[in-house]
Amino acid sequence: TPEPEALLPTVAVAASSPRLLKRKLVYSHHIIADAKRAGLRELSVALNVTTLCKIGWPGVLVLEGDAASVEVYVAVIQKWRWKHLVVRGEQEIDAMPTLDSVRALPKAFVEFGPNQMSDLARTCREAGLDDLFRRVFK
Repeated sequence: TPEPEALLPTVAVAASSPRLLKRKLVYSHHIIADAKRAGLRELSVALNVTTLCKIGWPGVLVLEGDAASVEVYVAVIQKWRWKHLVVRGEQEIDAMPTLDSVRALPKAFVEFGPNQMSDLARTCREAGLDDLFRRVFK
């Protein structure tokens, strides 16, 4: 996993004029390795991208943030070594008047344990993201 500091020039350009809020649901065969989990957390903080991360089998990421930063996040993790990693769902919302005014999730990195898929589902449902979450089973 690359150091988040290496991404900061890209992030500065990407986040210069956030007009779109983007959400992505990313499915992985698994998320287990401590280094990968730490990298996901560091990337979330460096890019200011909300990340709900369900570890274990399968691994699931729900991402929310300005569109350019979410795209950078996904592009970076796609370069890491994965058995299987695919974007299964995506939403874009006009971020007017501000990005924060259209967020459904709190700005945070939240890790759900291997047996907490139902907790992730509930969190998404309570945030109005049930349709996005259901894409995990596509």
